[in-house]
Amino acid sequence: MTKRTFYPATPESLWDEVPGDERNLRRPVGVYVEHDATYDGIRSASFAAYDAEGFVGGLYVFAQTGKPPELSVVIRPNARKRGWGTKLYALATSRGIDIEAGSARALKDEEMTKEGYAFMQARKRRRAAGR
Repeated sequence: MTKRTFYPATPESLWDEVPGDERNLRRPVGVYVEHDATYDGIRSASFAAYDAEGFVGGLYVFAQTGKPPELSVVIRPNARKRGWGTKLYALATSRGIDIEAGSARALKDEEMTKEGYAFMQARKRRRAAGR
């Protein structure tokens, strides 16, 4: 069995890096495309989720043409395991972003947290079960 090395961050430490003005944003409950643009072969996109308390978290994507995207996901700690990451990934996928390639790249480059790895494995199990 391969020993995995994970990015040394916790959901709480990642959330602490979200600027206060962003954390205090309010929108109707749901997931949104904040921006999605390509310039000189580089795609930059961000997706955000909101619940009744406000900003839940986001998925940030940076992709160069022909390479797997770099993904960064942050979910408010008290909103984890409520489907927000799944909804953000579904929105990004619907916009043509290869989430699976991005996850594989993050794992290979040791840029994935333990929680991200667990989320990736759960997605694989759901797909295998046809859900």
